[in-house]
Amino acid sequence: QAALKGIQPTEIYSIPEQTGWLYETTRDGHPVIGESMVCNDFVCNVWKQGGMFNGTDVNCAESSVNDNYKLDIYEDPELRPDMCKDADPENPTCQLLGPYSLRLDSQPGVLPRYNYVPLSDQMFSHCPSMAPDYIAPHEC
Repeated sequence: QAALKGIQPTEIYSIPEQTGWLYETTRDGHPVIGESMVCNDFVCNVWKQGGMFNGTDVNCAESSVNDNYKLDIYEDPELRPDMCKDADPENPTCQLLGPYSLRLDSQPGVLPRYNYVPLSDQMFSHCPSMAPDYIAPHEC
């Protein structure tokens, strides 16, 4: 399809993936055409469809797991329900189950790894990152 649109093969990698693009895939062993999402893309789309982004133009297909954590959308840790504080008192997020604690607050005195990037239009499409560390500027 890219060649039919005059897009060079070397340009394809720089085109941001768009939410809603359709792919050839299988469902229940049968070929179908449909959306394909990884976990963080799915979660972002649930938030988007639920109105969490308040009209901000967010392209979930370009999000990463770290992007989902960094969004300034989480409630203040002090406002956690008591059941969260009881289950994992030292964790500022709410984790009720599991043998391991997912800590997104880094270390004491270190900038947080979650809840600090404000929403902005097309925010995921403009933040660079490179494997294997996927480090982006702080505002991304």
